[in-house]
Amino acid sequence: MRILQNVLLVVGVASLGTVVGFLGIAFLISLIQAPGGEPWTRGFGQYIGGLIFAPLGTLASLIGSIGWLRFRPDHRTWSPGIWTGVVLGLVAGWAAVNYWDQHGGLDHWIWTTLFVSATSTIGGMIGRATLPIPSPTKKAMKPKVR
Repeated sequence: MRILQNVLLVVGVASLGTVVGFLGIAFLISLIQAPGGEPWTRGFGQYIGGLIFAPLGTLASLIGSIGWLRFRPDHRTWSPGIWTGVVLGLVAGWAAVNYWDQHGGLDHWIWTTLFVSATSTIGGMIGRATLPIPSPTKKAMKPKVR
């Protein structure tokens, strides 16, 4: 089970880094373009983002996730909350891709795969963040007797 979790974590974080790297530079280029500018300049910025910043985001997140797995002190199995978040993120990603495909959006399988695995990773992160905080044990709550 741990091997599956580690593979899902590395692939999901790498795809999340790719999507964030590409969308970040595409957003930056769209902010920089002046109103009434040439239409090819926005497409060129997104093209550069796809060629340069998406692989840089992939590489940085891949190194970070492997380093995190390597130096993590505990290797616990994921709780049902994390798995629920992963599945809900997967379903939300497929729903968004299906919506965008019907309206002329993500029509390439590579972007679909990257986006769906990125949303499932975000769902797992949200599932982990919403887990209840364990309560202190009774031993820790006992007052000290002198």
